Amino acid sequence: MVETQKADVAMKAEEYAADAGAGESGRPGGAAPPRPGGGYRQLNALFFARHRRIIARPFHRRLFIVGGAGALLIAAALLWPDWAAAWLVRLRLSMLPLVFLMLTVGERICRAMFYNCDIGLMRYSFYRRDAARHFLLRLKRIALQNIAIGAAVCGVLTVLLVVPGAGEAAAPGLGGGFGPAGATRILMLWASGLSLSVFFSVHHLFIYYIFQPYATELNTKNPFYYALNSAISFACGIGFFRPIPDGAFTTIAALLAGLYLGIAPLIVRKYASRTFRVK
Repeated sequence: MVETQKADVAMKAEEYAADAGAGESGRPGGAAPPRPGGGYRQLNALFFARHRRIIARPFHRRLFIVGGAGALLIAAALLWPDWAAAWLVRLRLSMLPLVFLMLTVGERICRAMFYNCDIGLMRYSFYRRDAARHFLLRLKRIALQNIAIGAAVCGVLTVLLVVPGAGEAAAPGLGGGFGPAGATRILMLWASGLSLSVFFSVHHLFIYYIFQPYATELNTKNPFYYALNSAISFACGIGFFRPIPDGAFTTIAALLAGLYLGIAPLIVRKYASRTFRVK
């Protein structure tokens, strides 16, 4: 298990050289080269440039899954609108957290950052003291990927809601089609999707900085890390099997994402100097 985890986030020499060249040349599809604006900004840009393949693979894989599943669902909605309408009527926004929990990136990126960057730097007090600074830089990178994935999910569902036949037939339960109710439904869908993207971006990075679960062999040793992740998964499962009204869920998702985004950097600034270390 340990060797598998290491292989998952370690880079081969040829991949490292290729990604370094791509990042330094600014080639389309590569990460941006380090820019002026502070040491941590340059370190962060260099890490994402040098490890582009480790970072990009899960992101592109998820976009491919969403795109492929979306194409199949849209084709099915066009061919069998009655079936699509029956499926859409049962769909509720509170089912989205479980979907986003599985699709959003973060945990693998955190393992890659630990194994390829932080494992050595955590030993220095200045790096732990400045945890809030590189936390925010990394959060921006992770959030951009998750927002793109969330936008893809919301885009697919939006198309399904406005497909002629399926969307209108689902209107009594969902507010499908182009009418006022349908527009409200679509706005709530996008607000919920983007809120969940931000929430899970903050969550993965926050628990990495505060609980730092990885030991030098990449095995996780922090029981609080497991407990918090299990609680989040349980809450997502409840929302999937016991739907919440869409308006209430959208409000809750936006509030939780805003609170997490506002509070997490403050907690990291106060406590990460003691928690963000090698176990």
